[in-house]
Amino acid sequence: NFVVRTYAATGIERLLAIKQANGRFRFDASLIGDSALPLVNCLFHCLDFNDEETALENEYVMKAILRVVAV
Repeated sequence: NFVVRTYAATGIERLLAIKQANGRFRFDASLIGDSALPLVNCLFHCLDFNDEETALENEYVMKAILRVVAV
């Protein structure tokens, strides 16, 4: 479902954007290192659906991909 994929991507992006009191991100590369590649693969899979034209234009999934790559 397009809505579920969008909310999941938004949740992932927001979780990775959380900062601690010292200004550092709460989830850094050491915490998500092993999960980063499967996570990016799943996020790109969200853009592969051919049943919906808007699936290829989901800005929230793209933001989540960029956030994972940045971390």
